[in-house]
Amino acid sequence: MASGGEDHKGCAALCCLSPPMGEPLFPQELEREIFEHTALMHRGTIPTLLRVARRVLTWIEPLLYRVIKVGIGHEHMVQALLNLSKGARTPHFLHKAVHHLALDHVSLDEGTEILRLCSGVINFACSTQLVDPSFVPILAELGVQRLALCLQALFGGAPIDLTHSLFRSVTHLDVLGVVGVESALVEISALPALTHLCLDPAMPWDVLTKVLEDCPRLELLLVQWSIYNEAQYISAQEPCLYDLRLVIGLYYGYWEEWEAEANGVPVYWAEADDFVARKRRGETEATRYWIHQEVSRILIGHIDEHTSHNLPTPSDSPERTSETPTPHYTT
Repeated sequence: MASGGEDHKGCAALCCLSPPMGEPLFPQELEREIFEHTALMHRGTIPTLLRVARRVLTWIEPLLYRVIKVGIGHEHMVQALLNLSKGARTPHFLHKAVHHLALDHVSLDEGTEILRLCSGVINFACSTQLVDPSFVPILAELGVQRLALCLQALFGGAPIDLTHSLFRSVTHLDVLGVVGVESALVEISALPALTHLCLDPAMPWDVLTKVLEDCPRLELLLVQWSIYNEAQYISAQEPCLYDLRLVIGLYYGYWEEWEAEANGVPVYWAEADDFVARKRRGETEATRYWIHQEVSRILIGHIDEHTSHNLPTPSDSPERTSETPTPHYTT
């Protein structure tokens, strides 16, 4: 990542692309591509780039809102989005600008309004305590490609319906929690676009096997395991299935990693994809399932030697449950 000084140097060089009177120096299509690429690669330059010329402001301002995370530490974002929708921007500004949206620790009314306003979202994640059945018709209209939430909460305790139209375009599905999920997975093959699936580590091995058998189009089945659950590590030493599409990773810090991946940093989905690709090419043993084999050996060794007390206690770190945001860690 470039330093702040490097960002400013690059920004100063870009500003030279526009003469003092604001007339373009290069063909507008090329100029726009240069500015947008710079803004995406060096987000710290965006405030300066916005002041170069009015046309650059038009191109770059939407990139400020491309990835939105609303929650602890980002409380100001709620009012900022609502102000944008009521200000001088066109009614479709947020529709065109926001591609990735994560909601956490906001009221249901605020979350619902933001989801409605950001109608161009293709990647949506939501904490379990906020998910509500009122999201179902909104999500059905969005055509989301990446979805991470608790399905049991989404359907309000009613049977989970994976045949619902809201799943028609979902390629990456991260299912938080286990309640009601096992019985719903019999319909997982009905998702026409699904290629990537992440399930809770509490899901039985025979269920994972059935998912892989029923979904030949599935490219990746990711299971995120907690480093604090000794029983999971012991059972993971001898899995009941070997399918090169199966990947087990370690999780921690969900929202930070979600935001990083939305900004193009290869985190759990991308890293797991690369792991499977290496198995297919024969660069990694096809029967290996831990994405970080050495990490798993060390942790299992701690458990086998009864030294797991040296690890942080579960209370020090969030768990992947239906009551909390689901942290992942595979980096």
